[in-house]
Amino acid sequence: RHGQYDEQHKEDEKRILTPLGRKQAELTGQRLAKMLEGFDEKFGPCNIKTIRVSNMARAKETADIIAQSLPETIHRAEPDANLNEGRPCHHIPGGKASSRAVKKTDEGHGRIETAFTTYFYRAEPPTMEQSDENNGEVQNKQTVFATSNENKGDDGKVDLKPHPQHEFEIIVCHANVIRYFLCRALQIPPEAW
Repeated sequence: RHGQYDEQHKEDEKRILTPLGRKQAELTGQRLAKMLEGFDEKFGPCNIKTIRVSNMARAKETADIIAQSLPETIHRAEPDANLNEGRPCHHIPGGKASSRAVKKTDEGHGRIETAFTTYFYRAEPPTMEQSDENNGEVQNKQTVFATSNENKGDDGKVDLKPHPQHEFEIIVCHANVIRYFLCRALQIPPEAW
């Protein structure tokens, strides 16, 4: 989330970070830099590939400050207006909504859902092919879960191999958008944001 910002202005370009907001962004950048290096053998280096940011002034300023602590090799994506602040959906429980709130929600939902589907991906569970013992042809595919005893080797470990290296992206945007993303990623009804 962007740092604390000046809320006294209506114009986005004047809604810049306060001194506290700049300090928040600086500390965030320092923390991410430590994560890049790794903490110890158990928590090795973190592979951050890209910084993404909304197209609003406070988020762009926050991303700029964070980036100052990170290696220049991390890709800086162009600002994405789909990550801009907005009302992602109606919330439950909720009282009577004004026509203005309904309109803002209707305007923001499609855009914020597009951002979610752009940056988040839910992989299908892995499958293993089973071959016919008689002729070696693949008969079917079945879903394989790590808890299945059938997929454990002689040493009791699961035979599936993880991807050798995870990659991460930093997304600097807004609280409502982040709460919506979190609900969607956890498969909680997004109206709970």
